[in-house]
Amino acid sequence: KSGADTSQPSGLQVGLAGATSLAGPALGVARRATSVQAVQSALTSVIGKAGERVVDLFAPTAQTVRQLFTAASTAGKSAVITPTALRQAVKDVRAQLGQSELAAPGAVTESVKGAEVLIMRAGARTSGGVTWDNLRATMSDVGDRIGQLQRAGQDKAAQKVKQLYAAMWTDIEAAGQGASKELRVAVDAFKREKAGEFITGAFKKGGGVNTAGEDVMNVKGVIDRMNKNGDLLTRLLPEEDLAEIKTTLQRFAEIEHQPAQAAGSVSS
Repeated sequence: KSGADTSQPSGLQVGLAGATSLAGPALGVARRATSVQAVQSALTSVIGKAGERVVDLFAPTAQTVRQLFTAASTAGKSAVITPTALRQAVKDVRAQLGQSELAAPGAVTESVKGAEVLIMRAGARTSGGVTWDNLRATMSDVGDRIGQLQRAGQDKAAQKVKQLYAAMWTDIEAAGQGASKELRVAVDAFKREKAGEFITGAFKKGGGVNTAGEDVMNVKGVIDRMNKNGDLLTRLLPEEDLAEIKTTLQRFAEIEHQPAQAAGSVSS
């Protein structure tokens, strides 16, 4: 729980409601047109080609997170992370890999090695922590490896990498507890930034190509990826925000998969 006041609609809820109301007329016109392509075009105009119109409703703009952490550092507040949980997660994953006679997928070993480099950097600093820039870059790479393994159907291997990713969030949350207002604001923005990256990636990777070689949006595929990675997304966004996003996307998915009506017919 975020501790936020939920008695009034959030900015995200208001924005998604607006997006849904815009979708109706746009998709209605598309369905009176001639093809699924028109429906796809209408969806893109409302959601964005990679979901960016939805992501913009909750994620910070580019460079915001960097600026917030810079402001926290300028205020004399600690803006480094002590990778305590990550150290333990690396040991645990290494032990799990040692129990198998088979070589681990490259994406798993790369993630473990990347985490180990991050830990070594922490040990070399007088603060014993890693900078947010180092952490952000490593987390993005580890998140990419999770997606890579899932797309290859290697869910068990992906779970090992998820242990590392989750441990990083545990360390982030530990750093934010009892921290200054400046640092708490930066941490919250960082979480929303990562949630935005994930959902954008889900749109890009969950789509497909039609017989004409054109990109096709697959909103249901995005929802499936969100559900599959709910254990990570719940660390990034309040439950009520996630529920609102998925409910809205489900409405779009239902429209997306309805058969297009013949030209000249009247939309209901």
